[in-house]
Amino acid sequence: MDELLRNYEKVAAELAETRMTAQQARSVDPTQSVVIGELERPKGEAGDRKKGFILQEAMGLDGEDGTLLYKRIQV
Repeated sequence: MDELLRNYEKVAAELAETRMTAQQARSVDPTQSVVIGELERPKGEAGDRKKGFILQEAMGLDGEDGTLLYKRIQV
């Protein structure tokens, strides 16, 4: 029973963190100037630095503001 309670608390904490991240992603200023353009697919596999590329970096969204926008795109 204690293990079940610990698991519940862990999942509840992860859910709260996810909701906070989603809220922050939605709070990006929609009036910001955003340049939309077509991305050329980088060589290699997505998600693998050694054999390819990280999509967020390839999109130019690897800074703090970029991370928020990237998460907003995912929502």
